[in-house]
Amino acid sequence: MKEMKLAKLFLPTIALMTMALGGIPAQAAEKVKIGVAMALFDDVWLTLVRDSMTKWAKNHPDVELTIVDAANDTAKQTGQVENFLAQGMNAVVILPVDTAATGPMTKSVVKAGKPLVYVNRKPSNLPKGVVYCGSNSIEAGIMNMEELGKAMGGKGNVAILMGELSNEAAIGRTDGIKKVVKEKFPDIKVVREQTGNWKRDQGKTITARRSTPSPQTTTRWRWVHCKPSRLPENSERSQLAARMAAMTLWSQWKRVN
Repeated sequence: MKEMKLAKLFLPTIALMTMALGGIPAQAAEKVKIGVAMALFDDVWLTLVRDSMTKWAKNHPDVELTIVDAANDTAKQTGQVENFLAQGMNAVVILPVDTAATGPMTKSVVKAGKPLVYVNRKPSNLPKGVVYCGSNSIEAGIMNMEELGKAMGGKGNVAILMGELSNEAAIGRTDGIKKVVKEKFPDIKVVREQTGNWKRDQGKTITARRSTPSPQTTTRWRWVHCKPSRLPENSERSQLAARMAAMTLWSQWKRVN
């Protein structure tokens, strides 16, 4: 079931890659080489993205897919893209470390005349011919807060556990959350914002520190994670950690009261 949903989710990416490759001259007995520069491998969601691409490549024997890990290092990723061009890759796919620092990579690939597709994290001001495949970050935040607002009965306090602040996804999703609070839930107040950098340990620490219920207060915090799961079965690391911490703290308080 998970693989089927992922296949449907990444069908646009596969289609875009195929369209991009359509402009590459066919050469007998040579595989089409695609270089994929991932922001990092050590991430649950991005692992699913990588696995989906790998599965697609296995079903296309005429394609040679090379996937590299930038380990969340912008300079390293820029170097990897330069290496792709030096190696004669026919097309480049980038899931960027920092959406605000993609300019040099975009410029290099476009100058080399290679098809370029950005995935999952959208840089601003992409030039004509460069393609983005992914969700609308603001819409993701809107959907998240609309459901949470209903669950809260339209009133209470909200704290936003954000992703990496260098990324368009974290910024856009936070903006979407605030937009809904402002326009639809006047009795809900955003009382705190803090980044957990999409890391399980950081999310758990932040949530445990800020969410402890006690008999002295009637205010409960509702943590909104601005990198919500795109698939029901895919809970990403810091979101999962926040849930774990909140559930643990609440159960401990209930036992002593």
